[in-house]
Amino acid sequence: MMILRFAPHVVVLLALSLSPAARALTCSDIDGAYILSQESSATYLGFFGSVYAADSVENPYGQFGSQYQSASIRNPYGNYGSQYAQYSVANPFSLTPPIVFRSGQPIFYLTTNATLGGVSLAQIDEACGTNSFVATEPDTDSSSAPPVNLDQHGLSGTWSEDGVGGQGFALEIAPDLFGPGVGNLFAGWFAYSLNPAAGQRWYTIQGQVRAYDAFLTLPVYATTGGSFEAAVEPVTAQVGIATIKFLDCAHAIVSYDLQDEVPRAGFIGLTRATVNGNCSPGGDVGSTSSPTGIWASSSASGQGFALDFDTTQQLLFGGWFTYAAGAAANAGLGGQRWLTLQSPYHAGQTTLSTVSIYETTGGTFGTPGGTSTAQVGTAKLVLHDCQSATLTYQFNADSYGGSGGTAELTRVTPAPSNCSL
Repeated sequence: MMILRFAPHVVVLLALSLSPAARALTCSDIDGAYILSQESSATYLGFFGSVYAADSVENPYGQFGSQYQSASIRNPYGNYGSQYAQYSVANPFSLTPPIVFRSGQPIFYLTTNATLGGVSLAQIDEACGTNSFVATEPDTDSSSAPPVNLDQHGLSGTWSEDGVGGQGFALEIAPDLFGPGVGNLFAGWFAYSLNPAAGQRWYTIQGQVRAYDAFLTLPVYATTGGSFEAAVEPVTAQVGIATIKFLDCAHAIVSYDLQDEVPRAGFIGLTRATVNGNCSPGGDVGSTSSPTGIWASSSASGQGFALDFDTTQQLLFGGWFTYAAGAAANAGLGGQRWLTLQSPYHAGQTTLSTVSIYETTGGTFGTPGGTSTAQVGTAKLVLHDCQSATLTYQFNADSYGGSGGTAELTRVTPAPSNCSL
C-alpha cells in the first residue's frame, strides 16, 4: 500500500496550485507580492516592487534582482534561476518552483513548467515591465493564525471528496514525530483512472507537518509492480504534488498537480466521513485512545491498511491498498486495487469478528457517479496492542480467486503516546 518507508527528502510546507482566478491577476495585484522557495525551510526570494526597493526582484542591483546574486531568481546559474535547478523559476520540469504570496496567501507558481498552470517571470516582465510596480516593501501580512493546528492526531481519519462518491483520503498525522510541533502526515488517496474502463487508482501522500503552518505541500507517490498479498517488491515514484489546507477539524481543501496518466491539476473539497473527538483548533484534546492509523502488511511489501476507529459512530472503516491477484510486475497503474473494510466497533474492543470487505468499481477520477459497491469477502481483525494486529480474511469465490489468508499488521508510525485498547 503506502510507501511503508519515509521519503528521503523533506517536503515544503507552503504552496498552492494556481487557481483559475489567479490567471486574471493584474500587475497591480502582483505589486508587493513576495516569493518563497519550496525548500524544507522556505527561502525568501524578494518581492515584486519598485526598482529602488532593496528587496525588489525589479532592482537590478539588489540581492534578489541582480543577475549575479546567489538568491536571485534572475541569476541564470543560481539555485532559483537556472534551467536545471530543482527550486528554480526557469526549470520547465520542476515540480517545486517558487510560489508567489500576497497577504500570507499563495496566489500562483512562478515557473516555466506549463503543467503546473503557473506564470513565468518572462510573462510578468513582458506584461508589466519595471515601472508597473511601486511597492517599497513586501505585503507579508498573514492576518490571523491558521484555523487548525496541523500537528495533531485528531485530524487523522477518513475524508470523503465533496460531490464525488467513492473517492477520498485516509490519513494519519503522527504528532511531534520529528520534534515539538513537527509531525508526519501519511495519507492514502482512493481514486480511479481518467478512463472509466481502466479501473481503480491509489496514491500516497507523505511528509512533515508543522503546527501552525497555514498550508502544507507534500509529494504525491504512485506505487506499482506489486501483486495481491505477495512478497513482490514494488516501485514507488513521485507523480506530483498536493497542497492541503485544513479549514477546521471537519473540512479541508486539496490542490493537486499530477503527471501520471495525463498531466492535470485541480482542487478537491474534503469533508470528514468519520468522527475524531480529539481534534480541536488548538490541537489534540482529551485522551487519544483510538488506534486509528496507517498499518503495513509484513507479508506483502508496498501494501497495507488505513484503519479508522470511530468511537462516536461506533464504526471501523478501513482502506486496503493493494494490487490485483497475480498482477504482473509491468502492470503499472493498471495493477493497482483498493478495498474497504467496515465493521461495528466500540471503544476498547480488541477483536472484530464480522468485518465486511467491499470493492467499489466503475468510477472516474474526480467525477461524480458511476460507482458500484459490492461485498466481496469477510475478515476478522484482532488488535494485539496499539502497534500490532492480525487480519484473517476470506474472499468470495468470484473475488481474488476466492482466496483466504492472514496478514500481520504493524503501524507505520508510532501510536500516540496515550493510545490504549
